[in-house]
Amino acid sequence: NNNYGALVDGVTLNADTKTANSAVDADVNVLAESSNLAVAVAAGVAVIEGDKAFEATGSISVNNVEGGVTSKVNNSDFNAANTSINALNKDKFVNVAGGITLSSKSAGISYAMNKMSTTTGAYLYDTQIKHEAGAAVAVNASNTAKFVAVGAGIGASNIGINGSLGINFGTNNVEAIADGKKKVTQAKKLNNITDLTVNSNDSSRLTAVAGVFYIASSDPSKMFSGVAIGGAFAWNELGHDKQQHNKAELNNYIISTQAKPESTDATKDRSAKIDVEATDDASFYTVGAGVAIVAGKDAKGAIEGAGVYAKLHKDTEAVISSIELDKKAANSKADADTSGAAKVKVSANEGNSITDVAAVLDLGKGWTVIGGAASVTDTETQTKAHVENSTINA
Repeated sequence: NNNYGALVDGVTLNADTKTANSAVDADVNVLAESSNLAVAVAAGVAVIEGDKAFEATGSISVNNVEGGVTSKVNNSDFNAANTSINALNKDKFVNVAGGITLSSKSAGISYAMNKMSTTTGAYLYDTQIKHEAGAAVAVNASNTAKFVAVGAGIGASNIGINGSLGINFGTNNVEAIADGKKKVTQAKKLNNITDLTVNSNDSSRLTAVAGVFYIASSDPSKMFSGVAIGGAFAWNELGHDKQQHNKAELNNYIISTQAKPESTDATKDRSAKIDVEATDDASFYTVGAGVAIVAGKDAKGAIEGAGVYAKLHKDTEAVISSIELDKKAANSKADADTSGAAKVKVSANEGNSITDVAAVLDLGKGWTVIGGAASVTDTETQTKAHVENSTINA
């Protein structure tokens, strides 16, 4: 249960104090970053000799991940050239459960699970920013976390049952929000803006693998000779209790822009830019596989199954709401000449990659050899980009 945070609250910064010889500038950088690496391994091994020997093994490994990474500026006033607020989640969680059973009669199960409830968020709340020479503001949240769950079982006996499960489930939300009226009655201002970006990005990866390998050898002196039964189930789920979200928002600000400084490159675009973008290119790999081998002339047979379930319930949204952008410039020739003639982009991109593999291989002879594999994918996603209740001159 970890929370990583960087906070600037109630700060007044005047970084444009002019002296006789120069102007003093400053950049504001607020960064929260998590780069944990956690590896959990559970393993069981049992070996028993004898015609009547029976043994069982079980291994269970669970990671319960809660909390998040947040970077926030709240209720402040900056006179600064560059303000950057970044929240970065780079965590890696690897969970492995495995078992080996060797006996005349045996049973085994392996269970690996990652349960998650996290938020990666960057926030600019109730804060005014300006700079005479132009102000750049960036609010960015990025989730590149990786979760791996592997359940594996290996067995050899005259009669045996073995199963494995690899599971990832929960929610990993990503938020980048600039709101000028979060807890105040009057919207705050962003003045002299040359660049304003609000960007949320989810490039996380979930991998769930479950596998079983079993060998059953026949012996005529045994009633149940040469029987192998196994199952593997892999499960990836995001949006377990409620819809997961990835959102970028620009709300409740009064914004004035200005052109970027002149450059020696006459072709360079000097227009001010307002970008609000939510990008989702997370990937999901879900693999279930089972192999059973039955050897011997009196072998009875093998039953092996593999199942894969992938569920993705997720919203990706970019929104501009209740802002005023260069409103004065729209009504005044003089103001229009000095404004940034801003270019505004609101974009939501969803490009999740889902790969499911379910496979079974049964080898042997006898009265029955049965194998089955099933794969189920459940997706419910919404991708929205919109502007509402705003006055924009761009």
